[in-house]
Amino acid sequence: MGMEFDICDLKYCRATGEKDVRFKVFYCGICQSDLHLLKNEFEHEWPSSYPLFPRHEIVGAVTEVGSKVEKFQVGDKVGVGCVVGSCHTCNNYANNLENYYNKMILTYGAKYYDGTNTYGGYSDIMVADEQFVVSIPDNLPLDGDAPLLYAGITVYSPCLAAMDTLDGIIDTVYASHPLLPLIRLLKTNGKLVIVGVLEKPLELPVFPLLMGEHTILLS
Repeated sequence: MGMEFDICDLKYCRATGEKDVRFKVFYCGICQSDLHLLKNEFEHEWPSSYPLFPRHEIVGAVTEVGSKVEKFQVGDKVGVGCVVGSCHTCNNYANNLENYYNKMILTYGAKYYDGTNTYGGYSDIMVADEQFVVSIPDNLPLDGDAPLLYAGITVYSPCLAAMDTLDGIIDTVYASHPLLPLIRLLKTNGKLVIVGVLEKPLELPVFPLLMGEHTILLS
């Protein structure tokens, strides 16, 4: 416990292919699924393969690009979510729907094209197909970006579809967070109930509250 090492020293880091991006990992998040996979608690649906390096919310800076990489160059800030590869031939790939394809290559605990295992963000270096690497804007802090690549993306589409559809929301988040995304989900006359005491005041978006006849309650 507490031992520091470089993943490449253990020979787990694969070579950079012609369409691959290699980057130095700066930050990564943690997901409940990581804990399950470490204990092989998904053994019937997604059996764990050891050694296992979890995490699929990863950000860092590019250190090397393959000869056919077009979108990135050394020094770029980048991120990787839960998928690092796919077949490159199916309809799902053509329509950017690889995450719904049963042959997608997950960021860790899966087999890559060359038969090697994939390893996640609890490491110093990541190598991923350019198609599955995203650019991180300079005005976003890297230490807060990692969760956007899985937790953020996961809720984005449902939230978009749910705008103006909810009668009420019970907000139990104790950390500082924006209220506007929640308010946008409410119907006219909808209520947002904030439960608990926060350490810091929340910014109150008054105009959207007025326009939607929304109510905020504290409990």
